[in-house]
Amino acid sequence: MTRKNTVRLISFTVAFCVVTLGFAIAGWRQATLYQRYLEYGNQRAFSNLVTSISNLDSALQKGVYANSPSMISSLAAQIWRESSNAKANLSQMPLSNINLDQTQKFISQVGEYGYTVLRKASSGELLSDEDRKIIRSLSKTADKLAMELEEVKTKYDAGSLKLGQNQTQKTFSAKAADSTSDGGFDGIEKNFPEYAALIYDGPYSDHIEKMEPVFIKGKPDITEAEAKKKAANFLKTEPDKIKSSGSSNGKIKTYTFYLESKEGEISVEITKAGGYILQATDSRAGGEKKISAEDAVKRAASILNSLGFPNMKESYHTEYDNVVTVNFAATVKNVICYPDLIKVSVSLNDGSLRSIDAYGYIMNHKERNLPAPTVSMDVASKNVNNGLKILSKSLAVIPTNGLNEVFCYEFKCADATKRHFIIYVNAKTGSEENILILIENENGTLAM
Repeated sequence: MTRKNTVRLISFTVAFCVVTLGFAIAGWRQATLYQRYLEYGNQRAFSNLVTSISNLDSALQKGVYANSPSMISSLAAQIWRESSNAKANLSQMPLSNINLDQTQKFISQVGEYGYTVLRKASSGELLSDEDRKIIRSLSKTADKLAMELEEVKTKYDAGSLKLGQNQTQKTFSAKAADSTSDGGFDGIEKNFPEYAALIYDGPYSDHIEKMEPVFIKGKPDITEAEAKKKAANFLKTEPDKIKSSGSSNGKIKTYTFYLESKEGEISVEITKAGGYILQATDSRAGGEKKISAEDAVKRAASILNSLGFPNMKESYHTEYDNVVTVNFAATVKNVICYPDLIKVSVSLNDGSLRSIDAYGYIMNHKERNLPAPTVSMDVASKNVNNGLKILSKSLAVIPTNGLNEVFCYEFKCADATKRHFIIYVNAKTGSEENILILIENENGTLAM
């Protein structure tokens, strides 16, 4: 190699190293800036969380002594707002590896309870002694939570706790590599204080955890062998051809079986009480579309009737990947009972059952002694917005957020753009209970 080529090679090598080093430095700076940005975001979310819980405690303390509908309404709105802020900030923090069920449940319950109180106050109703007792209990818990959060934040600011996690550091715990300290969120969750049970109309109400399946209550239990025969009958095969995959002791106790083939697997759950189909799923490929969605809906209704679920009415259906999923609700004397829901999926290839989910029906179906409406249909219809044209009217039972039930008039409507809505008006009070928007396209209809 000549001297000239040697010099050229060295120059290129040095230049390459300089450029590579430059990129490395730039990348390091970018990573540092990004890490700093994340850290500032975590700090801000943490500070806002502490502030929201403190404000929540303050509003609850005031709520104990509020004595007018306007003040109760104002404080309830603040409780709802601070609860929402606390949930939002908690979700922004790197705590995915910590079980925060109790903390999250408390924050959600307080917000929903505040909303419940707000609704009562909007009708001029004052707080009862029981309400004030519950609010006082919630205030004590919020106060303790606020103090513990402030203590954790102090440790974090001092550097003894770290946001985030790596292989040698526990999220929001002491910084030592082998630490099992309860000095962070894990400690708050572990020692979370008890507070009054909250029974209200909301998805976090304590009564939901205690709900039992109404339809099978009191029905005799069947053995696994009996359940296997029912599963085999459902799958149209012999009992010795299906296999058991155990049992479930959840809210609805079941036996689970499956049938294997070259095309895939079909599984089915049978309730221990009464021996009813709870769920079934067919994982086999659906095939090409050969029948219409309307025919599939009729087939789904026929399947339900054959399984011992009579008097079911279709509410809406969707079509995806050559499978139609139909939502059915029980009917009682022409009243649609939406809590008693069963979802059925049927193949558009041959009309075969692809899945069934009867959880809502098993949990809620019962004999209902529905009273005569206090408000007439004509009076109730006047509470529908003038911008909507009523297309049909009926009576319905609908579930609330807290899984309670409300007897309503159901008005299917359209606006000036032909967009469809469903307005539910309480048949007892005449007030609006809920509004659904119907999303309609080539794949069917969804209610939102």
